[in-house]
Amino acid sequence: MSSAFEAPRASKPLVLDANVFIAVVRPDLGHVAAEDAAACAAILTAVQKGRLRAYTPAPVVAELIHVLARGGVPQADRSELVQRLRGLRGRLDLVSVDASLAEEAGEYRQTHYHRERLPLSYIDCFCLVLAQHIEGMLVTTDRPLLAAPGVEARAPREVVTS
Repeated sequence: MSSAFEAPRASKPLVLDANVFIAVVRPDLGHVAAEDAAACAAILTAVQKGRLRAYTPAPVVAELIHVLARGGVPQADRSELVQRLRGLRGRLDLVSVDASLAEEAGEYRQTHYHRERLPLSYIDCFCLVLAQHIEGMLVTTDRPLLAAPGVEARAPREVVTS
């Protein structure tokens, strides 16, 4: 997918939320603006080419599969996508959730969750806590995550240059 954006070399590692991947495959499923979908494609292209380093918590894969399945993407296509993500090891690392990260995510949610102002899922909290751990930047199209305290979070269009 070509894009009007060129992804820069980020000074911080990136933590990618599920909606970054979904926006590239099916932007309609995440109600992602065209500008953000193009920026997500530019970010993933830069990761694939080794210009950007990125991480995502492994449970994001479960969310990705669920959303794509619900949107009618065939199982074979979902499986191929997951294999492609696994093939990016060293450029995009799927980070396992251990007991420590799970505890911190639970504490983050307990402290900051609010049904209306800050509706955070556990997967959201894994992303937020991982970004804290690696002193990275969370990339997401999810407005509540962009407003979450204690973590640098940016919309995809803010991570790329025009």
